[in-house]
Amino acid sequence: MKRKFFTVKKRFVLILIAVVLFFVLSTLFVLFGSNRFDYHSNYFAVGAEFTDAKMIQGDTDIVRFAGLHTENDELVFEIESVHPGKTTAQFTCLTVFNEDNYTAYESPPVNIEVLPTGTMFCKVGNGITFHGVSQMVWIFTILCVIIAATLIFSFFEAFKKARFSYSMIAYGGLGMYFTALCVLLLYDLLNRGFSTLSGLAWEMLFFFDLFFLVLTPVIGIFLLLMSVSNLWLIFHEGFRPVNLLGIAISVVWVIGLSLVMVFYLFSNTYFSSFTYRLSVIVKSIMTYVMIYFECMLLSTGFSAFLSTVYRPKPPKDYIIILGCAIRKDGTLTPLLRGRVDKALRFERAQFQKTGKHAFFVPSGGQGADEVISEAEAMKRYLMEQGVPEEQILKEDKSVNTFQNMQFSGKVIRNHAADLADKSIAFSTTNYHVFRGYVLAQKNGFYAQGLSAKTKFYFFPNAFLREFIGMLWDKKIHHIIILAGIIVFLLGLVPLT
Repeated sequence: MKRKFFTVKKRFVLILIAVVLFFVLSTLFVLFGSNRFDYHSNYFAVGAEFTDAKMIQGDTDIVRFAGLHTENDELVFEIESVHPGKTTAQFTCLTVFNEDNYTAYESPPVNIEVLPTGTMFCKVGNGITFHGVSQMVWIFTILCVIIAATLIFSFFEAFKKARFSYSMIAYGGLGMYFTALCVLLLYDLLNRGFSTLSGLAWEMLFFFDLFFLVLTPVIGIFLLLMSVSNLWLIFHEGFRPVNLLGIAISVVWVIGLSLVMVFYLFSNTYFSSFTYRLSVIVKSIMTYVMIYFECMLLSTGFSAFLSTVYRPKPPKDYIIILGCAIRKDGTLTPLLRGRVDKALRFERAQFQKTGKHAFFVPSGGQGADEVISEAEAMKRYLMEQGVPEEQILKEDKSVNTFQNMQFSGKVIRNHAADLADKSIAFSTTNYHVFRGYVLAQKNGFYAQGLSAKTKFYFFPNAFLREFIGMLWDKKIHHIIILAGIIVFLLGLVPLT
């Protein structure tokens, strides 16, 4: 298990190395590989010849005219840096169609800054550019594709190996996030290409508006169904604050959506340059952050669903049965009986297939209103179903799911001495399976879940608990990622 875990970690170390190399190579390329610039004039003269090209304005101690060529009949002036400084350059040439048909062309002024390294940054219209912008964007796009592919692969690898965890949710959410970014970059590179940094900055700020627009009805319908399931849950099971999770998250989402719309309206109202820029960046930050949480929400739902459809393979050495409330007479409720019956069916199918029995570990203490412990109630039921007592290892001290896993792990360790070569399963209700995976891993062992069916309205609320649990459990990771997103977006402001 440790070797495989390290392999997954090593994959992300390689991504980190790739990111560092990208920034190092990008910096070197910008500083030392951009001492020339091809100024595209947007002047087209099909079938003409160009002569007498020269720079008619600009400090020749800072930049010099290096040549002239055409690309798809567009006139392109070649500029090279000479010394650091700032200047405004302008170029001219003679466009000759024939002996009697020729015109003089003068380019618009180009503001140029040459860094001490010789790198030229040019302001063309409202855009800032340098030599090799498209090439840099291609490199960045490839990096994003690698990151997205690695995250998505890690998500489905976790499903294949039944490694359901909060990390799996993060893989899926970030995978969706980076996939959307890759779609943006590839679309523009293949259709238009990026000629200026400003163009790239505006695309990065506004493309996710489209992604947000696509996600909004999906999340809206999703949260509406969650809210309806909450009302159904309250109607059948009674009012408790935890039964309002879907409604609470829906309210928070609507507030966030309303704030985004307000800043969107401000960004389309030209009060002043400062007000416009401020509204754009605040709207973009809120949009990116909401999309981030929406991706995590969708990934949580998908992960929780996959955990219920995964089918553990026999043989298993131990089957933990997670307890819940029993009846006043000490018999099992339908919910708890479903968990025990699921474990029984799996164990009997395993014995028929492999000839190997598994030990049952019914887990659950005695509540204040219970005549016996949940573990004892499950043990009696198992024995009524023909399971010999020596095949049952009772754990009757736990009072919650975390302790179910913690104390059951101790019971198995005392019985088996070492869990390293033991295969463990746990049986619980479908809405509870993902939590079982997480808590088993938190208690230092790996177990695969057996999913017992129950009423549908339990599942949505439990899934939202996992979403909140994931946010809290990985809060430092989320804070770092969101801080990085905000810094990145703030870094785009000077280019807009």
